Amino acid sequence: MAARRIPKPSSTIWLCCIIAIHRLMSVPEYIIDRSTNISYVRNTLKNLDKRVLMSYCERSGSSDSVAMFLQEMGVYQGLNYTGFVHDYQNSNWRTFPILYQQVTLSMLMSSDWYKFKVVRNPYSRMVSSYFQIMFYPQASTAFFRLFDKLSLQTNATFEQFCDLTLSLHTMGRMAGIEQHASLQAYQFEIDLYHRNGKTYNQIVHIESFEKDIAVVNRETNMSFHTGLYHDTHNFGHYDPEPGRYYGDIAFDQLIRMHYFAYPSDYRVFYSDQTLKIIKDVYSNDFMLYEYDNT
Repeated sequence: MAARRIPKPSSTIWLCCIIAIHRLMSVPEYIIDRSTNISYVRNTLKNLDKRVLMSYCERSGSSDSVAMFLQEMGVYQGLNYTGFVHDYQNSNWRTFPILYQQVTLSMLMSSDWYKFKVVRNPYSRMVSSYFQIMFYPQASTAFFRLFDKLSLQTNATFEQFCDLTLSLHTMGRMAGIEQHASLQAYQFEIDLYHRNGKTYNQIVHIESFEKDIAVVNRETNMSFHTGLYHDTHNFGHYDPEPGRYYGDIAFDQLIRMHYFAYPSDYRVFYSDQTLKIIKDVYSNDFMLYEYDNT
């Protein structure tokens, strides 16, 4: 793929238009500070001293990524805070955003900052999203309430979960989906891609994490690595039964088979139909992050 240029900060009018349009669309990629009316890009951290920004996505190694970024800055208190690094972010809501989290779109578009983003194969991520949303009542309520189908809150199959996601996509309402199943690509990334530009200096795929983060370390003269964070909230994995298809098994049955774990091979959940659904719904993730959608 040909190299894509990073736009110069002079594109101020374009940035303002993009922010205004996305606010009207209620795209959940911005957090608006109501006291200042400033929009900040969600799920993005900053290292002011090194001028480095990192974006991440739910169900795409977000906890490990956040812990890694804090670790590199010496914020060791946040690594194993109650076993969940995001609790550190939430508990320190007065100071954490100012120090590490308030990143504007103009900062993300500026060549003065080095930017990287951690992403995941949409096929494996959707299986992870399914288990995350189904397991936690708050998330499952938010998801199924969109369709007035709370009766499926504890027993939906992966097939049904994908069908509902497709219906939201067809209605043009993916911006309202529960965050763990949202698109990884932000709309401004998609817009810039089609303008022959790119948002990030480097994309870090969790499937090739060590190789990709080595590029970031080489280009930033930093030492990002994982290992000190001990996650307590992610699901475990087990070997699936040979030849068994898991996509039509109700969630409450799956969780009885193996509590807080799911098959290590995401492919056992997919049929031709659900593969096509994810390929269509998350087409921009496949395109921007160069994942094989076959």
